[in-house]
Order: sequence, then C-alpha cells, then structure tokens
Amino acid sequence: MTMADNKDKKVLNVPALRFPEFSGEWDEYAIGEILSIGNGRDYKHLHNGDIPVFGTGGYMTSVDDFLYDGESVFVGRKGTINKPLYYNGKFWTVDTLFYTYNFTDVLPKFVYCLFQTINWLKYNEASGVPSLSKATIEKIKVRIPSMDEQDKLSNLLFLLDKRIEVQNKIIEKYESLIQAIIYKAKIDGISKGTWRRIDLCKVLQERNEKNVNGRTICSVSVSQGVVNQIEYLGRSFAAKQTSHYNVVKYGDIVYTKSPTGDFPYGIIKRSNIRDDVAVSPLYGVYIPVNDSIGVILHFYFMRPSNAFNYLHPLIQKGAKNTINITNGRFLENSIPLPISENDTNTIAGTLKSIQEKIEIEKSLLQSYTKEKEYLLRQMFI
Repeated sequence: MTMADNKDKKVLNVPALRFPEFSGEWDEYAIGEILSIGNGRDYKHLHNGDIPVFGTGGYMTSVDDFLYDGESVFVGRKGTINKPLYYNGKFWTVDTLFYTYNFTDVLPKFVYCLFQTINWLKYNEASGVPSLSKATIEKIKVRIPSMDEQDKLSNLLFLLDKRIEVQNKIIEKYESLIQAIIYKAKIDGISKGTWRRIDLCKVLQERNEKNVNGRTICSVSVSQGVVNQIEYLGRSFAAKQTSHYNVVKYGDIVYTKSPTGDFPYGIIKRSNIRDDVAVSPLYGVYIPVNDSIGVILHFYFMRPSNAFNYLHPLIQKGAKNTINITNGRFLENSIPLPISENDTNTIAGTLKSIQEKIEIEKSLLQSYTKEKEYLLRQMFI
C-alpha cells in the first residue's frame, strides 16, 4: 500500500499521510451540517425480539421495535462519551446514547473513523458524570475529503478493525481452552480420586513483608493481573508514603478484596513480574507452596464463578456494603486440587504454555491497535 507523506509540506488542510491518488484540501464543516443527531429512548415498554438495544457500553438486549434502520454512528450523551460505535441495520438506543442519520456528502463509515479522532472529553459539559449535548456536537468543526477518499480511507480502517476483532477472538479461544482444561482435569481427577478438596491454608502462606525499600507500586487488574500502576492507569494512585505497602515477589498470589465487574468479592491473581514490587496494604499477598500450585490457583480463580463460590462463604459485608475479610480468613476455604506433584506440574506446565501463546497473540493485538491509532492520527486533520 502506497501512501503520500505530506507532513513536511506546507500544505494547509490536508492530512500528514494520504493515498497518492488524492489531492486538494479537505473542506471544513460543522458536524450539524453533514448529519442529523437522534435521541435514544427508554425501551422498557418493548417486548423481547431480535432488534439490538445499545447503550454507551455497547449491546444491552434485544427488543421488537426499532428507532432507526440503516447505517449509524453512536456517541454517548451521558457516561461513556468517548467511545463511538458503528452499526448497520435496525436498532434501538437508550437515552444516554445519541445516534446519527441523514448523512450529507459524508459516508457513515468515514464518520465513525472521524469520530474516533475527536477528543470528546474536551466537550464535556458536566462536572460529575461526563455529558454531551446535541447542540455542542453539532457545532464541532471537522474536515472532510471527497467521497472517494472517504471510501478508501474508511475501508482501510474497517479492514484493520476486522483484524483486531479476529485477534480478540483468537485470545478468547485460548482463554476458554485454559478454563476447559482446568474443568476437565478437575472433573476427571475427582472421579478417579487424583484430585481432592484442599484448604488454601495448606498451599498458601501469607507474606508479611513491607515496602521499606521503596519498590515499584503495582495495581491488580482482571485482564492484566499484577501491573505497574503508572503504566496501566496513566498515573500513580499510591499514598505519598508507601513503606506500609505489601511486597509482592514473582509467583506470589495477590487478593484485592475490591469488587470489580464479574468479581463482586475481588480478584485473585499470580504475579508474573520478575522484580519485587509493592501493592496496596489493603491487598492480601500469599506465597504458594510451589510455583505449579500458584499457576493453577491463578487460572482457577480467573473464572468468576470459581472466585465467587470460594469467597462468598468467607465474606462479611460492612455497613456501606464494603468487603470485610482478613488476610487469614481468606485461607479458610478449600478448592479441588491435584494430589500428586507430578499431576500438578503437568497441568501447570500446560496452562503456562497456553498462556505464553496468549501473550504472543496479545502482543500482535497491541501492534494492530497501535497501527490503527497511528493511522487515525496521520490520515485525518
């Protein structure tokens, strides 16, 4: 694919990177001049059906009626306002999500790409939950090329989106394979007597080491596990003084005690960071009896139902629905585990091998995502 590089040329109103067959400046319009914006509405009065309902987070449910039929780009009115969505077909949007229609001299797919280049948070009109108004969106100035250039540009980026979608599915398949392996090994092991329920206090020991040497502060996420806080969140949320934080070593198990998404009682992760790091003093940190047990625990508790079933009997809810559980109390339940060291090592080795493949696929996904971000920066004004 050949591109023309315009970034060193003093040409106004053209992108830095462009297909060579196109020339001339892009025209400026207010968004309200090139499309109409529709309001979402409540869907609770509708019946179940096959027409998707979208909110700012994406698909929600399906109903038997539609607000619009055709190509549209959605943008959040309230809540998540910086993640536009594209859809083609019959749909319904809730009242926190705008939809677009009646496109004039502009392709809906190009609008979707264009909307991804806009810093929507810059136009936020609320001090609390981010919000946008139709009037504000309509006044935003954008640059638009010819229909032919729009078509070629949007086709390129949609192809890249498809590749990113495929890459995500590959990762999901590998992650499902891990859970299938654990489930089958557990069921077969219990029936054959090679697995039994083992108290976690028999395989984990609390690590009581404080961050007196000022180690790197980490967070714990559902998707990434133990991660550098600044690299993952963009800034530090740690206290000024972190000597009371808990040290985490490679292979340690960390329990967060904080509800998140599908994990109402917190998440349990193994640290894959080779260097010693530190985490919030609110987290429990534990040393596995061996690395293979740590690996199995990490992947076992990756499944929300496993984490819930283990933690639910141990948890006490506070007055403000806070989670009350001591580090010692965390160890007072049991899960099925292999009895023999050989079985433990074999299963852990298999799971680690698949995880290594997942990391390779995630690296490819990151490359595709960065490529798209680069093209959005360079091929739009």
